Amino acid sequence: MPWYIAHTRSCQEHRIADSLTALGIESFIAEQEIVRISNGRKRRSRKRLLPGIVFINCEPTLRVPLMKQVYGIVRYMTTGLDGNPAVVHDDDMQLFISMVEQRETEATIDPTTLKRGDRVKIVNGSFSGMECEVLNLKSHHYIVARLSILGSALVEVPLSAIETIS
Repeated sequence: MPWYIAHTRSCQEHRIADSLTALGIESFIAEQEIVRISNGRKRRSRKRLLPGIVFINCEPTLRVPLMKQVYGIVRYMTTGLDGNPAVVHDDDMQLFISMVEQRETEATIDPTTLKRGDRVKIVNGSFSGMECEVLNLKSHHYIVARLSILGSALVEVPLSAIETIS
């Protein structure tokens, strides 16, 4: 089944996901758990990476009726002027979900041999075998994994988990 990208009313992502679950429809909200220290105490919170977006896995015939059944879905993302709904294939969606949920520690390796735009291959971790492009070499080292419908999704990968492609 395809995944559709639904635009939602402000701060309604979890309510929509709960309603979809009650209807037996799978959904995904791109968010990560953040741990921060405030007043000497660790505080956990959830950070929405794509505010106002819920990914919905349903049959094409259910897409439009869901807008009427589930309060908060405003519209679906389209691919352009033709108005066709943007579809994320299951393989791309599973990769995106694992990127959002990935938690790897940062390595301390000298990045001077890498530069922006270099192609690298991930050799360790859940993205092993995937080829990506180096985006940033400032204080963190980011790899860009390109997903066909979402443009570019960012994932932080330790330098110890990558090798350059010649």
